Amino acid sequence: MRFLDHFPTELIADKNETEMSVTLANGSVWQLWGTDYYDRLVGTNPVGVVYSEYALQDPRARQLLQPALRENGGWELIIGTLRGRNHAWKLLQQVKDNPAWYSALLTVDDTRRDGPGESGAPVISAADIAADRRDGMDEDLIQQEYFMSVDVGIVGAYYSRQLEFVRAEGRITEVRHNPNYLTETWHDLGVADDHTVIFTQTVGNRVHVIDCLSVSGEGLPYIAHEIRNRGYSYDRYRSHHAPFDISVIEWGTGKSRLEQAREHGIYFQLVPKLPRQDGINAARAFFDRCVFDAEKCEPLLNALANYHKEFDERTKMFRDAPAHDWSSHFADAFRYLAVGFKETQATDGRPTPAYADVGFDTTWCRAQARTRDQSGTDTSFLSDWRR
Repeated sequence: MRFLDHFPTELIADKNETEMSVTLANGSVWQLWGTDYYDRLVGTNPVGVVYSEYALQDPRARQLLQPALRENGGWELIIGTLRGRNHAWKLLQQVKDNPAWYSALLTVDDTRRDGPGESGAPVISAADIAADRRDGMDEDLIQQEYFMSVDVGIVGAYYSRQLEFVRAEGRITEVRHNPNYLTETWHDLGVADDHTVIFTQTVGNRVHVIDCLSVSGEGLPYIAHEIRNRGYSYDRYRSHHAPFDISVIEWGTGKSRLEQAREHGIYFQLVPKLPRQDGINAARAFFDRCVFDAEKCEPLLNALANYHKEFDERTKMFRDAPAHDWSSHFADAFRYLAVGFKETQATDGRPTPAYADVGFDTTWCRAQARTRDQSGTDTSFLSDWRR
């Protein structure tokens, strides 16, 4: 039965196939939306929202719609398979004992055909599951889809095992910014898509992942402002990292985003260009070095848990490529971190802490460079410094 067939004909005033909406005779609107571009949902002023397969959606969409629902005395219905210990699982833990919520966790053992005149038989029988096993269905997928197991993660996820080890070793915890160390940023570029940033500090042999940022629909001036206003210390020329395509010239401006970023005080180091799968392998190994702040890095951790291979519905097999969805932006930024991370070594081979030099006055140096250039003095060393 189609969605539209649920609406009695006499109640439908208008249908818009392009916007996937139905206007009812009383003026109410029912509309189907995607949460991949969640900023577009702001201003829709809903009374009720149904999130279908919430574990696969960007949780920021729900956060943006919450104020409107509260203002309208509205409601929400959140349904789907949990697919690991992600934002959907966390929400269930938060509300399952809250009397203001109704919650249920139902497996195949709990779902039966028990409507009027029905037999009460399981919707999916043990024989059906046995047949799926014989036909080669992945056991993790069986446990996920039929028994709501959260221990297997998302089937086809790239980093599920690595995150299990990180969680088991207590490396998702409170990781405070240390003002004695420089902070580095790792970017996945986006304008129409999300622009994501990961903030790290190298302390000893550990990489402290202290913060993250995701911005949609904003340019580099806004990103630069957000980075500066975090209160972290950076090395002007070595702390910011971006993929190789930041140097591509844009038709609209005639400049690369690398040049545009420099105009706003952000000097990017280019991350080495590797095949995507090699970068994913590097990221898998890099988890061993990382400690994550549980609160500030929650969006990053959700994305890493959900980053998965694309599934081909025709062949019923996973493609050898990641799905491009809300999780891929943070996952790409983490891949660039793994590929581009460098560690300064002291003469005895020990890692050298990168302490913040808060006394270096670049404004004075540039003024001196301009003065000496105009006076005709040999300024080759200053030209090297400017580069």
